[in-house]
Amino acid sequence: MKGITHFPGLSGIRAIAALTVVLCHTDQFTKLFGLPALGFHRTGVAANAVDLFFVLSGFLITYLLLQEKEAHGAIAAGRFYLRRILRIWPAYYLAMGLALVLAAVGWAPWPADTWTAVAFYLLLAANAGYVLGHVLKAAVPLWSVGVEEQFYLLWPHVVGRVRRTDRAIIAVILLYLGVKLAVHTYAGPGSAAYEFLYLTRIDILGLGALGAYWVHTDHRILRPLFHKGVQALAWVLLAGMLLVRPAHLYSFIDPEVNALVHLVLILNVAANPGTLLRLEHPVLRYLGRISYGIYLYHMIVIHALAALAARWGLPVTHAAIYLTVVPGTLLVAHLSYTYYESIFLRWKHRYAVVPSTA
Repeated sequence: MKGITHFPGLSGIRAIAALTVVLCHTDQFTKLFGLPALGFHRTGVAANAVDLFFVLSGFLITYLLLQEKEAHGAIAAGRFYLRRILRIWPAYYLAMGLALVLAAVGWAPWPADTWTAVAFYLLLAANAGYVLGHVLKAAVPLWSVGVEEQFYLLWPHVVGRVRRTDRAIIAVILLYLGVKLAVHTYAGPGSAAYEFLYLTRIDILGLGALGAYWVHTDHRILRPLFHKGVQALAWVLLAGMLLVRPAHLYSFIDPEVNALVHLVLILNVAANPGTLLRLEHPVLRYLGRISYGIYLYHMIVIHALAALAARWGLPVTHAAIYLTVVPGTLLVAHLSYTYYESIFLRWKHRYAVVPSTA
């Protein structure tokens, strides 16, 4: 498995996660169109889909770093940061700019303290701004990009400098959970510190990283995880998470429990020749390719369409909302990827150390 630089099926997982977030946020913000929500967004499905993104991101980034370390004996952190900048920043700052334009023309509300909110977003700390109430309403999803960027800031150094990567990853996960437990105990679950930790789920990215280590080393733990019965159970659980609600044991660890299911599915789809579902349909592959744009721009599309419907006095139904928001988001993401992001992606490939289609 050490030669793998392309993981089949992961674009399909990206597509599922991105479309789930779009559908949930469309339900949540039907109020912008003057209609009540159907209510399925209240189950926490959107947050669970974001956790799926986190596990996937931790898995892919860590696997490529492990490949680079094995092939070259070290990790070129500078080239890593250039690749991340060229992949993440162009669409991120475009989405931020579009959100500000919508606010300027009255199609989205301004935050109470605009300059503070803008500063959080500019510094890739939208997750902190979210907790403190400094939010660009049409760019709310950018909080999770802040989480990932903060993870990327440290991760090449962690992977590059340790001798036992698995132990380091487990230590990071346990340290995060220990800090989270201490803040939960002494500051309380309603405190800003706890909300920031709960939102900034470094341990879930770490679970993905641990899965990458297992695949990279062909770890024996993969054998039971690749069992068809385990796969089937994981798919059933995921379907329940997306269609009904995420698993709930105790709110403190619910994200981690659900993330373990995500990890099992990612490992099977990516690295198990006997996977039950391959998710390699061309439509899923393309939706996965533009999933970053789907995720970034869908709130902008929702606000813009709601403003236009109100201005033109258009009759609105729930069906009409979904039949415009979803295709509108796909169109914007397609245009962004084809005519904007692809420019930077071509530059990004120049700095690749380990060739990869991931």
